[in-house]
Amino acid sequence: MLYNWKIIGHEKQLQNLEADIRTNNLSHAYLFTGPGKMGKFTVAKKLAYILQCPNNYCMKCPVCTQIEKGSHPDTIEMRDNQESIKINEVREIINRLNMTSDSRYKVVLLENTARMSIEAMNSLLKILEEPPEKTIFILTASNPKDLPETIVSRTRIIKFSSFSDTVLFEKMKERITEVSEEELQKMCSLALGRPGKVFNFLSDYELFNYYKNLYDNIWNFLRNDNIAQKFQFVNEISSSPDKVKDLLDILTHLIRSILIKNDGFKIKNTYTDSKLLEILNEIFKTKQLLKRNVNTRLTLENLMLTL
Repeated sequence: MLYNWKIIGHEKQLQNLEADIRTNNLSHAYLFTGPGKMGKFTVAKKLAYILQCPNNYCMKCPVCTQIEKGSHPDTIEMRDNQESIKINEVREIINRLNMTSDSRYKVVLLENTARMSIEAMNSLLKILEEPPEKTIFILTASNPKDLPETIVSRTRIIKFSSFSDTVLFEKMKERITEVSEEELQKMCSLALGRPGKVFNFLSDYELFNYYKNLYDNIWNFLRNDNIAQKFQFVNEISSSPDKVKDLLDILTHLIRSILIKNDGFKIKNTYTDSKLLEILNEIFKTKQLLKRNVNTRLTLENLMLTL
């Protein structure tokens, strides 16, 4: 590596970015895609350091200090605050990009670009079509399908994939020593292959315990046929979109893990590979139905009937 990225994994993605820098083949717009808590925005910000720092990403100079504090005039950072990005905010970015400066580049970091309103998307598209000189956009999104094709087609996509539980644990134990290996292994299995989630658990044990309880509930559902218990659980979480998402994500991860390890018989003899694939298909259908705002409780109850 040319630079000390201090990132867990993603070696191929970092090598591709370094190749773009080394060959002077930088795109005017990148789209980093993949699950949340994978480090996409962390990589995006470190790329901004590398592009702007005159001292080879030193983390000591005034430029690096300004970027760290979010006060660099030509590094515009929009973190995900759970609110939509309005057209006025995009117009403000465009105004800043049109100002003169002495920086090496003008870099725009947009986290979870799918938050944009339609009007904001259209405004972004216009500047992506004709970007100012030495301007680089770095966008992040969970899935390219969350954005209009007109925007996606004007970016260079770099995909970030989740790690297996084993690989994540091996990478994390090199850095984390404040918990036992047994507890760290549990955190890694609950993080669903996402390094950022492990750090969340380390700083918030209440969140860790919530995931442990949810994980245990799902395993219990896979081991028995108590429909009443499953429906009661659905009734308890159906009003919380975040809890519903966590349920579907963990269930998907578990089913895929069972398929890969070929140990479904340890749960229930009826869980053949074809049955597990059927469950994965039902989870996908459930997610699609929930996007269309159908009744959450009834949709989840139908899913539970397949387990």
